[in-house]
Amino acid sequence: MSDLLILLFLIPTLICSKGGLKSILSTNLVFVPMAIFAIILLYITASSDFVVQRLFPVLGYGAKETFVNQISNLFGFNVIGYLFFIKPFLKQESDFKKISIFTVIV
Repeated sequence: MSDLLILLFLIPTLICSKGGLKSILSTNLVFVPMAIFAIILLYITASSDFVVQRLFPVLGYGAKETFVNQISNLFGFNVIGYLFFIKPFLKQESDFKKISIFTVIV
């Protein structure tokens, strides 16, 4: 099945490349507007699922919701576990303290 999908992209590409630059440009004139239209259509149809309050991912729904209401959420502390594994990968182990403080703050 994947071979068929690869051929669907490969055959038109080969035909256009044999035709030269003019053929490639005219093919792009057909497919680029269709791709832009598809992206805009997907954006419009999915816009009802967007939540403006979650635009900034660090704070989620806000500082109160993140730090006060979710203090009992243990999954928020998973990043601290990664600190134990990061030290051997650092070029300068003296930076470990700075990195760990920054990680806990964020």
